[in-house]
Amino acid sequence: YRWPDDYKVGLTKKILLDINVINTGENAYDTRCFIRLPTGGEYVSSNSSSIMNLYCNLMKQSDRIIVCQLGNPLLANGNISLQIHTAVKNYSAIESDPLVFAINVTR
Repeated sequence: YRWPDDYKVGLTKKILLDINVINTGENAYDTRCFIRLPTGGEYVSSNSSSIMNLYCNLMKQSDRIIVCQLGNPLLANGNISLQIHTAVKNYSAIESDPLVFAINVTR
């Protein structure tokens, strides 16, 4: 992950999450990456130099969880890079709380 040193409230509106996923085991089927946005954050877009048709969207149950399909299968020793573009939509929500992005990959 590439994190900025400081996030200046009111000055920085976009945050880019640069995520690399490496499969060190056997082929992984239905591999997904879940990204929980902090309060006040919103999903903008996604892209990948590794996956031709990267499919990411917000979960129907939550406007703060992004789900990206990473491969079926994600091959053994495979490596995927993806970029998640986010923005801050509610500055008052982040004034007292840290910006925490929880990222989890499942297979």
